[in-house]
Amino acid sequence: MNVQRRDGYACVICGRRKGHEVHKLHCHEQWEFDEELGIQRLVDMISLCFQCHMIKHIGFADMQGWIEQYALIEHFCKVNEVEREQFAIHLDESVQQWIIRNRIDWTVDMSIYSQYG
Repeated sequence: MNVQRRDGYACVICGRRKGHEVHKLHCHEQWEFDEELGIQRLVDMISLCFQCHMIKHIGFADMQGWIEQYALIEHFCKVNEVEREQFAIHLDESVQQWIIRNRIDWTVDMSIYSQYG
């Protein structure tokens, strides 16, 4: 399966199109987490522009110095039509969830991967 073709060569979050508004798209994994059983299951892959992808990995992107955090915040607020305060709430909730999930010794289920070739 060609993820970009399936997604119409556009970022599934902000809609920017490859070759028009963005140079390329990234493939991002979507996971389902069963915290009780400790199973992390790959459920899909989606096309994201660089900025939407870096928002998904904002802590890592900031550590690597790949993009200024203020640019990501502006993109998030524009796409979601929210103010910076809502972004701050979203970021705090995401960090708290990451801390909880980082304590779990996960079993990874990537059985869906076979359909992507």
